[in-house]
Amino acid sequence: MRSTLASLAILGALALPAGASTLPRADLTSPDMRYFGIGVGHALSVSADFAVTPSWTLGASLGSGFWNDPEPYRYDVRAVYAFVNGGRTALSIAGILGIWGGTAFQNPYNLGHLPVPEVGFGLSFPYQAFIARLNLIVPYYGQVAGPYFYMFGGPAGGLEIAYRVRPYMEATLGINGQGNYLGLKLDF
Repeated sequence: MRSTLASLAILGALALPAGASTLPRADLTSPDMRYFGIGVGHALSVSADFAVTPSWTLGASLGSGFWNDPEPYRYDVRAVYAFVNGGRTALSIAGILGIWGGTAFQNPYNLGHLPVPEVGFGLSFPYQAFIARLNLIVPYYGQVAGPYFYMFGGPAGGLEIAYRVRPYMEATLGINGQGNYLGLKLDF
């Protein structure tokens, strides 16, 4: 029953003009947690994250820019480790490590298809049916007159407020490195 409802919710979300955030979560709500996100804003993107252990998740996202975006596709592959797992009741703190890249980086970055690291941490704080998330990621952009870092960038970085519409569904509002503003995350 739950998988049927999740499938219908995914199909319904794809038909809506607004999507969801692809920001990885620091709050691991169950040992076998899996969730899917679809996002819209400055870009349209999708993500999937899977629990490997009660403290680790692996995930990836892929985004496609709108409105003559100079970077038509951006991707990341990431691992999240929960140092403090508050789940749906208390503060969660996680480390985030991954690689990311794009298909048409413009100057001054000029990376092309080359994947580079993104490193940071995520915070998640639930309050009743709301969850505030902040992922501070420092992505490396490569050698452009020396090492170049852009604080708070990269696909896994961002800030969002999530509202639990159902126990397995969140609607989100915020900004992330994929360019998403509106969101929906579905546990499956």
